[in-house]
Amino acid sequence: MNSIRKNRALRVLVASLAVFSIASSQRVRAQAWRQQHPTVSPAPRWGASIAFDSARSRLVMFGAYEEALAGETWEWDGTTWIQAHPITSPPPRYLAGMAYDSARGRIVLFAGSGRPGIFLNDTWEWDGVNWVQNYTPTSPLGDGRYVHVLAYDSVRQRTVLFGGEESRCHGCFDTWEYDGTDWQLRSTATRPSAGEGGTLAFDPIRGVSVYFGGAAMIPGNPSSETWEWNGTLWNRPVVTAGPCPRIFGCSAYAADLHQTLLFGGRGLCARPQFYGDTWSWEGTQWNEFTGGPHPQAREWSMMAYDSTRHVTVLFGGADPQDVSLGDTWTFGFSSVTSVSPTSGSEAGGDLVHIRGSGLGGVATGSVTFGGVVATVLSATADEIRARTPAATGLVDVRVESMTLPAAFTYVGADVGARLGNVNEGIGERESVLLANGNTGDLRRELTVGVGQPLDGFMQLPSSRANARYVLYAWIGNPGAGTLVALPHDLGTMVFPAPFIHRSPQPRAILNNIGFGRTLGPPTIPSSPAPSQAFVVRRGIPRAINLAFQGIIQDDASTIPEGYSVTNAVILHVR
Repeated sequence: MNSIRKNRALRVLVASLAVFSIASSQRVRAQAWRQQHPTVSPAPRWGASIAFDSARSRLVMFGAYEEALAGETWEWDGTTWIQAHPITSPPPRYLAGMAYDSARGRIVLFAGSGRPGIFLNDTWEWDGVNWVQNYTPTSPLGDGRYVHVLAYDSVRQRTVLFGGEESRCHGCFDTWEYDGTDWQLRSTATRPSAGEGGTLAFDPIRGVSVYFGGAAMIPGNPSSETWEWNGTLWNRPVVTAGPCPRIFGCSAYAADLHQTLLFGGRGLCARPQFYGDTWSWEGTQWNEFTGGPHPQAREWSMMAYDSTRHVTVLFGGADPQDVSLGDTWTFGFSSVTSVSPTSGSEAGGDLVHIRGSGLGGVATGSVTFGGVVATVLSATADEIRARTPAATGLVDVRVESMTLPAAFTYVGADVGARLGNVNEGIGERESVLLANGNTGDLRRELTVGVGQPLDGFMQLPSSRANARYVLYAWIGNPGAGTLVALPHDLGTMVFPAPFIHRSPQPRAILNNIGFGRTLGPPTIPSSPAPSQAFVVRRGIPRAINLAFQGIIQDDASTIPEGYSVTNAVILHVR
């Protein structure tokens, strides 16, 4: 091969939990490459063309060096790849130029190499449904060309073409622009000296198309020159250091970074080699990104910036052994803003939500609590769902290189059980057990006087549409021996709508300490009154400490673990 993502939750906890950390409001950011694992993906390939359609929020890819794949159209929606099947398509090709004309909402595809050894010179446009050929009055010189580069100048509303190789010579150094109707040759006094296999990306902030690398002919010595086209002139900035000379890399302008990104390629440093390095150009100097995992060295990969999800997307290419690649990577800023809940059992296993941005594709080994690896259940762009590992104390939560300091507190298993984990198997924690209109102070117990009415309520958790409730209470410290059904001599218990008049009546599945013991059905009488759930009778002769907690069973659950424990409310009756 020629390698060319009305429940107000209130939580009332015991005073002994005063060390709990509050959910962090800080925002920790970092740049990172992250491999994606879509359920559907194109077959491995190199030499395809790619551009991002910002109106449709889809990245579009066409063609491939591999003959069987060279006529395919694929789209990336930020989660998976989808193959399109338009009525008409361009002839199969590879190493064509592609750019997105944002003014007209069209992907522009020009030329490339077909089979067998055919150089194409046609212009096509993709509207999201079909490919349509534009028979322009004028076309870039030659019988056809490939290894040229395209970029869309959104300031001047022109698609810019530079260089390539055409059928009659090695190396083209001409500059053309396409306005959606015709191609126009632009005369320039200066130009890059290496016109084949370079990279081109448009910087809208500075209003220039940035060109890097390439070679005067293929095969030939690669260049490390940086050039910029402003619509009138090619200018060569003074660069003191930067990427090694290379051909067949890829580039894109990353708006979130305000920089042009360059990745990979093949060239000469100490010796001929393939590159897996990432560089950024902000107008005066090149800077190399060296942190974290990154795609393996390759050439002829495809890269474009996804302005909807604020990440640069890279697909495929060819490795040093000429093996075609089919992996999908994204590069951009990630942030971590909060962890919820902020506390859990020392035994681990609590379901937590780590929220932020750019988190899709985070791997299990990248999330730790106090340096101990957590189990990642899922990772979307804005949320990671994970199970905590066993640990102790106040710990940092770390996602890749981003750290939320002192963001999670481990407590004893018995105390952890009081916190509750609503829909423990698949959902998230909520405080649904309320008392006397308490507003959820995390650091105090609720105290009432003897004979003072106490109203407790269990409200429907947002994660459950169908559930049964039961309320339990204990005197003193919670444990298997003290957990009892609510004593009738302390008051009455009723269930608010929609749980009143349910048949069968609400029942307990497991106790709230986590011992896994099945409790008998409660003997608490029901009442049609939907508002008052629990009342302490007047004239109780002694002061007590009363804790009560709810247990919820999902009516649709068929497994014993299909239960939830609500938050606990700890009461002092004085």
